[in-house]
Amino acid sequence: MQGQIDRFGNLHIMRNGVLRPQECPYRQNSNGVCCGEWCPLFSEPQEETIAIRYDGNSTPSERVKTGKTILEICGNKVLYFDKFHDCHK
Repeated sequence: MQGQIDRFGNLHIMRNGVLRPQECPYRQNSNGVCCGEWCPLFSEPQEETIAIRYDGNSTPSERVKTGKTILEICGNKVLYFDKFHDCHK
């Protein structure tokens, strides 16, 4: 999946070759209000890592980046992006 945060902090996801803004499903009378950084449930994008080595207590002692970006939204929903660009930095 491909996506981006635009310069205004709004989330866009690639659909049929076009980056489309994602509307907030929870805001009443949203009138096209986008999912974005204005929301307290919108997390900071993170690079996904996986554990490749564990210590004796089953705690990851070494991690590597997968090249994917993770974005948590709406509390417990997690989006995984193969390609992601944050234009709002």
